[in-house]
Amino acid sequence: MNEVRPAGTPGFLVTIDGPADVGKTTVAAWAAARLAELGVPAVVTRQPSDSALGVLARASTYDLRGLPLSFLMAADRYHHQDHVITPALRAGRVVVCDRYVTTALVLDQLDGADPEFIWCIYRYMRWPDLAIILTGDPAVCRERAAARGIYSRFHEGGAGAGKSEAALCASVVGRLAGYGCPVEVLEIGDRSAEQVGGAVLGLIKDDMTTTVPSDEGGTLR
Repeated sequence: MNEVRPAGTPGFLVTIDGPADVGKTTVAAWAAARLAELGVPAVVTRQPSDSALGVLARASTYDLRGLPLSFLMAADRYHHQDHVITPALRAGRVVVCDRYVTTALVLDQLDGADPEFIWCIYRYMRWPDLAIILTGDPAVCRERAAARGIYSRFHEGGAGAGKSEAALCASVVGRLAGYGCPVEVLEIGDRSAEQVGGAVLGLIKDDMTTTVPSDEGGTLR
């Protein structure tokens, strides 16, 4: 694995992943807002992104399957990295990204892709400085998805599909940790969104305090 962080990126990249409707979007927005209140320049963003590529990717889960969808999602992630994440990091901001490569590795495998091939696709994506994985009861998460309204086939299938997604997520987390990616797993349990957000904020503040700025880092393989 290449152990070189892209030069000239003094900011801090936090990614938040986890199963469908575990609360990623809410927590990412909450954490970024609290960071801003603390005087820390922060940006909240998401993948798929809000670019034309991202809008197309988000709308294509019923029209595309397998590698065509994997490649479209990957194209959006690289575009997002180049045009949103890297510029914000170079400006010294904390970037809180709602879903990142962990989500790609899980959903692409659910769609039948070879995980080794998917790792190769994302080998030039930047390591997060902190990867937070939210976990929760798969049945509860799928109930939330159904109540909100299904907009992706990856949210279908009920509790059984949720268990498969959670198992793959745990496998990917183990692999990330094995490669040295700074991963923190946070079980939401019966905590409120504000309580989970507070725990996430604590992890970010702790990691930023203990991280020594360096030109070394990594890229996802």
